[in-house]
Amino acid sequence: MTNNSNTNPLIFLDGLRGIAAFQVLVGHIRAFVWEGYSVGYQQHPELYSTLDKLMMYFFSSFRFGHQMVVFFFILSGFVIHLRYARQLKNENLANVKFNYPDYLGKRIKRIYPPWLFMMLLAFVIDRLGLWLQLPVYKEVANYPLITSMVHYDHSWQTFFSNLFFLETIYFPIWATLLPVWSLVLEWWIYMLYPLLWFTLRKSVLPATLLVAVCYFACLYSPAGALGFLDPFRGVFLNLPLWWLGVLLAEIYVQRLRISLAWLSPLTVFLFVAVLPTSILQKLGLVSWASTLQGDFMWAVGFSGLVALLLTLQAKGLKLTWLEKLKPLGDMSYTLYIAHYPMAIFLGGLALWWGKGQLPQHSWFIVLSLVLIMPICYLIHLYIEKPFMQQKKHK
Repeated sequence: MTNNSNTNPLIFLDGLRGIAAFQVLVGHIRAFVWEGYSVGYQQHPELYSTLDKLMMYFFSSFRFGHQMVVFFFILSGFVIHLRYARQLKNENLANVKFNYPDYLGKRIKRIYPPWLFMMLLAFVIDRLGLWLQLPVYKEVANYPLITSMVHYDHSWQTFFSNLFFLETIYFPIWATLLPVWSLVLEWWIYMLYPLLWFTLRKSVLPATLLVAVCYFACLYSPAGALGFLDPFRGVFLNLPLWWLGVLLAEIYVQRLRISLAWLSPLTVFLFVAVLPTSILQKLGLVSWASTLQGDFMWAVGFSGLVALLLTLQAKGLKLTWLEKLKPLGDMSYTLYIAHYPMAIFLGGLALWWGKGQLPQHSWFIVLSLVLIMPICYLIHLYIEKPFMQQKKHK
């Protein structure tokens, strides 16, 4: 693959997106087709060969799926706002207009084709699993984590509400598409962005203040205090994560005159976040790390990482290894929303094969990856890609 960094200097972001999606994928597969660490491996480590132990520790590194969603928010805010930030930077403000039909049309074409397809495919997979009476679709006594991760609703009311991204707000999530919780948040943030755009035309600071006010109002107001907006509380609480990407775009085009190099040290927050629990306890950060404030710590760290990579690239560092992961990044959206029903189904087969016990090795994880990745690629190729516009990172 040729190096496209000269024409597309931001193409490495696709590679980062692909890595994040793969982290989510492996983490979920691991949860469904392996017996687990505390309820499995720790109970009988002598049953694991040296190779099995090495594989177990390797796949245990894929435990940051939720944090990768935080990274998706930042990249989304950066990419969505970058085009408008350039317009506001380079053109006369009086001539800059927000084309809402064009904006909404692009969001619909980007999101809906794979989503509609997966609503149907997930239903088929779920019904097949239920027809086969795979144990994963009911309470699994030996694996409470799996029980907590498998929920499905096949009612028509839920189906139609999910068409308009009202799941987790007013209705349950359709079928076993649980990762869509983050897609719902992003969709409604997309709907908020045009309103925020009008407040950031001259400067991003008033809009940033508005985002902060909305966040704290939702964080500290009692349930029901926001009236009709109360069900959307989660959207406003996660909006600051997405907005960090907007600020990065403002800094990248130098509408906000802060050096990216100054932000690079923020990467240290990622190292703090992955410290062992024992160290976090001594620092008093254990309870904080699993909250929205913990997500913000990850978001700040990820923002620092992107700033660091952009700074190093500007100094001449080639990010070829990330650019080569662009194909994985291109299919990351499909990979994210499509894998979960398949992982659950394969977990059900693993439980059936083991007569209620999950494998005491990681080879089912490898097999599941071999099965799920090509399926997701085909969905991307024939359902998602025809609707994708050529990305023009500059």
